[in-house]
Amino acid sequence: MPKDGYIYSINKGYYTHFPLGIKKYIKYCQVEDEATNRPYTSRYTSSMIDDIHRNLIKGGIFLYPTTPQYPNGKLRLAYECNPMAFIVEQAGVAESTRLNNKCAKRHCF
Repeated sequence: MPKDGYIYSINKGYYTHFPLGIKKYIKYCQVEDEATNRPYTSRYTSSMIDDIHRNLIKGGIFLYPTTPQYPNGKLRLAYECNPMAFIVEQAGVAESTRLNNKCAKRHCF
């Protein structure tokens, strides 16, 4: 995986329901800044496997934040988060959810 990524994968259809920190990060990704090669590219296929595969190859981040409807997140720990975290970890990528033991609350790889 490239050291620097330029893709962020998130379902922006739920933007109004995202926590403030996620909204700020999305805006950060959209602002032009030559020093950080922004704006970043937004890609979302609605398939975590596709999005993370692309991000592993090209560099990027996958986000699936909490919403009021799913305050603990929507991804299932046993057969979505843990298997994908294992794959990402084996690829040599640090992922925030397993390292912080908050997979049910933050879905960012």
